Amino acid sequence: MKPIRTILLLVVLVACLFQGASAAIKMDRLVVTPAGNLQPGDPVTVTGVVDVGSSTFNENNYLEFSTQLDRPTVQWKYAVGIDGVYPPASTLRGSFLNIDGWLLSYPDDRDVTVNVTVTGVVPAGVPPGQLTVFRVRELDEGDNPEGTEVIRQVTVTGTPAETTTPPVTATVTSAATTPPSPSPAIPGSTLTIAPASEERRIIEELRRENRLLQEQNRKLAEHQSLFSRIISLLRDFFRGIGI
Repeated sequence: MKPIRTILLLVVLVACLFQGASAAIKMDRLVVTPAGNLQPGDPVTVTGVVDVGSSTFNENNYLEFSTQLDRPTVQWKYAVGIDGVYPPASTLRGSFLNIDGWLLSYPDDRDVTVNVTVTGVVPAGVPPGQLTVFRVRELDEGDNPEGTEVIRQVTVTGTPAETTTPPVTATVTSAATTPPSPSPAIPGSTLTIAPASEERRIIEELRRENRLLQEQNRKLAEHQSLFSRIISLLRDFFRGIGI
């Protein structure tokens, strides 16, 4: 019976290892540069360290980072650290950055943090008010928020300087009024304002693109993480039974 008990105990321990919980994320550090009020076109850098919490991160969830800085200018640099040890940082462009739960799910006794930096510029034409330059939250498989989130906003004041066009002097050559000629059409200049539903669709597409970019990292880390955990668990188990 002893071998059967040993096997059952090992199975229970492995099952407990892979049961994730929603972690309460918090910021160990968050710095926005430059400090103070900003204007459209100003460059911004946000640097922080995210603590994913004291409990094991749910491997089926993920961390979503986002910013309202001008999307073409946004660049993320990030690295997941275990007990203060970080690999070389990865780089990603776009308004969203997703980090899969597989890269964050470790036993409770491990200190898991994310070192992240986002750079970009304040969008042109943004109205005065609050602009979210950094946001991080935990989402489940259905993209539903779980636990806490961290948001950092800055105050945008004023508008960028406008170029002054010199006045045009017209010469009257006839008493007849000549209708103005229509401006030539510029190819590709049609402006379409997307409705709210279209905006949500675009955001979902951006999220899916970011997930695809993260998928390769997930697969590479998946096998290494699983193997390391099993080896560590077996080592601790056999040490506990005196083998």
